[in-house]
Amino acid sequence: MTRARLNDLQQQANEKLIANSLSGYAGYVGIKLRTAADLYCEVLCRAINAPYDSRHAFSVRSLIRHWLETDRGSGELGSENVLNPHVSGQADKLADSQIQLLRAFDIPFRLCRVRALVRFINIRYDKATDRRPLDTNKRLLADIVHKYEATLDDPETDRAWIDAVTRIMIDTPVENILNALIGDPATLVREHGAVLDDVFHTLSSRFIDIGTELNDRLSEAIMTLPEEMRYDAARELVVFPFHDISLFPLMDAAGISDLIKIDTLRISPYDAEIAGKRSEPLESAGMGAFEGFLDRELRQIDLLYGRLNGAERIIEIMIKSAAENPKSAAIEDLRRRYTRLAAEQILAETDDRPESRTGKAITRIRAELG
Repeated sequence: MTRARLNDLQQQANEKLIANSLSGYAGYVGIKLRTAADLYCEVLCRAINAPYDSRHAFSVRSLIRHWLETDRGSGELGSENVLNPHVSGQADKLADSQIQLLRAFDIPFRLCRVRALVRFINIRYDKATDRRPLDTNKRLLADIVHKYEATLDDPETDRAWIDAVTRIMIDTPVENILNALIGDPATLVREHGAVLDDVFHTLSSRFIDIGTELNDRLSEAIMTLPEEMRYDAARELVVFPFHDISLFPLMDAAGISDLIKIDTLRISPYDAEIAGKRSEPLESAGMGAFEGFLDRELRQIDLLYGRLNGAERIIEIMIKSAAENPKSAAIEDLRRRYTRLAAEQILAETDDRPESRTGKAITRIRAELG
């Protein structure tokens, strides 16, 4: 093979790679555009009360996708495809319509970014000598997330702006729209393109305004942090898009919306140190752990210990997670005091039950608690 031929093949491969919206940074942007478009369709369908699996919602999604992929003037595919990161031959930048779509409806990205900042705060939470600024910051971040979620679940506010789309879907039978989408979607887009443009620009402007407001709140939240943490928190936000470029395509392929660390808190008799502490196994451990099914007293005693163990662990988790200094003597005293109060309440309730056979166990536990 000659060098010229090899260069030609390399050039053709590069052109195919550039044109392929699933590769590299272009692939990342392409997935982002499609995700934002899906969210926009979800907003529309929810506002007109169209369940996802209904033909009504399918018609809306199909119409919007064809509209985003076609030239507004001719109704033909290709020249102004909003979902293609290489629109109109601009391989180095996005078109205004693409930027508008992402600014308005790439809300999953912003939610993931806020949660990344929450993870940053949580890492420093246990080592902080004063948790109050961190608690204030987390409350502000939670408010931002709740605002985004409330905005996405506010069909009444959006419905007024999309009456035109509602009229299209009601006045025109769904079957006709489906047939038009299958047979000649370009005609349907040309027929309703002005309405679709108006609805999109109106709704996207509303979501962009909300995003701008919440970005300002995010800056204010960072300023509540101690001065030595502000720079690192701001850097966390700045570098998040670089992490997202690597992770989001994999998450999208796997159907994962967010990478959230899950902490498992064990509620076990092995962790009980105050109420219900015992070294022997369950009373009903005999007969392959089935003896409790044959003896009411053994079953009642084990259930009593289960309540004591559970109450102690829940109280410990609640107090230590809210404490400024979880290892302080005052917090330890608080934990023991509330555990004893809860244990006494459980013992009293159990002792008062008809046919209770736990009297000896209750006497022994009260003696251990002093």
